[in-house]
Amino acid sequence: GKNEMNVEGNYKEIKYENNGSRGIDDIIKEEKNIKNKLGNSNSLSYDRIRVYIQREETEEMVNEFKKMKMMNVRPNREILIDMIDYCGRKKEQEKLKEIYREIRTNYFIRLDRTLYNAIIESCVQMRNIRYAIEIYEDMKRSKWEPDIETYEYLMILCKITKDIE
Repeated sequence: GKNEMNVEGNYKEIKYENNGSRGIDDIIKEEKNIKNKLGNSNSLSYDRIRVYIQREETEEMVNEFKKMKMMNVRPNREILIDMIDYCGRKKEQEKLKEIYREIRTNYFIRLDRTLYNAIIESCVQMRNIRYAIEIYEDMKRSKWEPDIETYEYLMILCKITKDIE
């Protein structure tokens, strides 16, 4: 193997699992490749999620979302809204709740008015006034003031469910 000098000035042999020894230049090159791949893991995960949405593969979409957590990849607002909207269009109530739980408990993403409204809009698509009100209450507790869009969604829900709470 190749000898390299360590910090203390002693020589030590650097061996790797790939049947041989490599120099420091090879190691640095590999680390850069790994960092580049990890740096791109955001876009790779986003691309996978978008493909799963296009293919209507809900379970795979949620699994990829969970993998992002394991890779310490924080989702951006755009991908969250895409997933929330998909759940609403496909009437995937449990998956919407699962995504919301993941956002709140595992990513510690501070939801904003746009995300809250996207979730409430999905509730309109699913005709689920109870969950919409639960999200509305969470929104108020989080110090985000509902806006006209929030109230429009809630009014639509009341009208289509004929449920006034």
